[in-house]
Amino acid sequence: MNLNNIKLYKKGKRGIVYTAFLNDKKVAVKEKNPDSEAVGKIRNEAEFLKRLNKNKIGPELYDYDKNNNRIIMEFIEGIPIIEYFEENDKKEILKVIEKTLKKLRTLDKTGINKEELTNPYKHIIIQGNNPRLIDFERCSFTEKPKNVTQFLQFLTSKNIKKILSRKGIDLEKKKIIELSKTYKKTNSKKDFDNVLDYLNKN
Repeated sequence: MNLNNIKLYKKGKRGIVYTAFLNDKKVAVKEKNPDSEAVGKIRNEAEFLKRLNKNKIGPELYDYDKNNNRIIMEFIEGIPIIEYFEENDKKEILKVIEKTLKKLRTLDKTGINKEELTNPYKHIIIQGNNPRLIDFERCSFTEKPKNVTQFLQFLTSKNIKKILSRKGIDLEKKKIIELSKTYKKTNSKKDFDNVLDYLNKN
């Protein structure tokens, strides 16, 4: 693939991300950080993106270059979820929370655990009012995925609870924990819908 105008975007512990243009389309190019001792993370992300793209989750994967250990994927432009909460009103925030939970529910149903959702500042980007999940290098299959429950934990964390409260969204931590525990046991649609019903009563 012929990439043009390649620029460094960000450098993480395990990977380095560049922006570039592929046929006039802005893309993200992710490579292994040579200083990292982690093994197989780029390959892991590529493999999970292939699976997740079937459910329209994650950035679209354009190419996985095994020889250069890099992936080329859709560049997700938007704002981090916490900033979205700070800048928008109650109605829009609740819409984004519901859409995010539905995507995480899809992950739970497929037995894929994303990790890092108790503090997803860099992992959930909002485009318009559409939440996009990024960074899947630590994904794994598990019998007990925790995507929904980790995100609910995030919503009731001290700082986020304060932001939501200022917007008129008051989540009772005890009730969220109760709903989360029940859902975690059953992973059922009924108990997931109970979570949504509680949120929508705000």
